[in-house]
Amino acid sequence: MNNSAKVLKRLNILVCFTILLLSYLFVFTKLFSKEGMVDVLNFIASFSVKDNLFLLLVLLVLMLINWGTEAKKWQYLMREVLPLSFFKSLKSIFLGVCVSTVFPNRTGDFIGRAFVLPQGYALKGTAATVVGSIAQLMITLLMGLIGSGYYLYVNLHDDNISLHWWYIFLIGMLLLVLIVFCFLIYFHISKTTVFLLKLKTTWVDKWMEKLRFLERYTQRELLMVLFFSFLRYLVFLIQLYLTFLFFGADLPLFAGLMMSCFYFLLTTIIPTWVLSEIGVRASVAILLFGTTSSMYYSFNLQNVIVVSSTTFLWLINLVIPAVIGSFFIFGLKIFRWK
Repeated sequence: MNNSAKVLKRLNILVCFTILLLSYLFVFTKLFSKEGMVDVLNFIASFSVKDNLFLLLVLLVLMLINWGTEAKKWQYLMREVLPLSFFKSLKSIFLGVCVSTVFPNRTGDFIGRAFVLPQGYALKGTAATVVGSIAQLMITLLMGLIGSGYYLYVNLHDDNISLHWWYIFLIGMLLLVLIVFCFLIYFHISKTTVFLLKLKTTWVDKWMEKLRFLERYTQRELLMVLFFSFLRYLVFLIQLYLTFLFFGADLPLFAGLMMSCFYFLLTTIIPTWVLSEIGVRASVAILLFGTTSSMYYSFNLQNVIVVSSTTFLWLINLVIPAVIGSFFIFGLKIFRWK
């Protein structure tokens, strides 16, 4: 190994260690920096594991199904690029969750996945991840539109909502346009390279061959990716509902699922950083489910139950996978030395 390779290898270790340190620091800071969050954790800890063991096990199994489905989806997308075993795909997914704690809206997920691939495949891996992310976004927007429609329906008796009707209608139309736009882009992803070729830029000429694999995605394959995304979304819904039940909330099944769809829509479109993400999730949940709910038909759940539910789900779905991913952090090859 020459001197240049040694420098790059040491620099890579330094960057990986920095990401690992920041990841643990950010999660620790979020959990213990505020007195209110400590109260929530104490409330969570006060529940008997023995009495809620079954629900806890179900939530943990659903977490594994969630990320296992995402791993299977990425493995399916990557078969046009580089065949991956399910285990390597799952390891990359957990690593992506770990790295994403350092970046806003978990965009570090792209880095975590792309830079465990062999040299020359990072861009392809990123492009495949983008396709999967668009599919997940489409499902979230579509189900969120249904959830927001339910929200409007149950609030039709509220005299105050008429004052904002046109604003709500406009937002709904913009959301519908966004959904249609995403569907058009998604099901014409194979034409992306054709569009990029027309740009005639140096960057396009240099990297075009690495994006040619997008042309090989068929409509059937894209539908299968949507199916995987929908399965993940169903897991999200069930998890949130079961988490409310875990803390003793009396939540109607249908209404709870519909409002959960609206909840996931709002938490998706609001930009967040890891340090503010759990706070945003809790605030939105209180608005929809808590005692300060703006709904005409209110669930009127205690705010501590609402915040504890969203925090507990955040711990299960993101913190635990991030910790698992941290064990693979030094598998990142941000700098290539061979």
